[in-house]
Amino acid sequence: MLLLINGVSAVQIELKSLGISPRRAMQQIVDYKNDPGNGYTRTLLCFVQLFIVSNRTDTWYFTNNNSRHFSFNAEERFLPMYQFAPEDNSKITHLDEFAEQFLAKCTLGKMISRYTVLVASEQKLLMMRHYKPGPLAEVQREFY
Repeated sequence: MLLLINGVSAVQIELKSLGISPRRAMQQIVDYKNDPGNGYTRTLLCFVQLFIVSNRTDTWYFTNNNSRHFSFNAEERFLPMYQFAPEDNSKITHLDEFAEQFLAKCTLGKMISRYTVLVASEQKLLMMRHYKPGPLAEVQREFY
């Protein structure tokens, strides 16, 4: 499923059956991106900023990076995947609650426009937590 912002594909959601790991959905997205016939380089799909993967009970999101930033040989805790959490840091993993809070147009727009940061030295996108100011937030404010 694709979510468009002002007519441009900004978010891709990959849904899996209960019991299928969201990690499998992440691998599938990376496979799509590496397949030259899928259009991730020469169509509006190249504008996708954020991927969301879920099996309904376990929901993760990650930024659109090139394949060298998705190391599937690493332990899962080192993968560039995030779970949404409010200020009390309680993870929101069920898809319904995640969608209600994260996909609200104001929240989603802010996540993409304000909390996605480019690490220029690595040519890598990171997603900051929306409630936790820190050194990256200070650097980011300079750009907006």
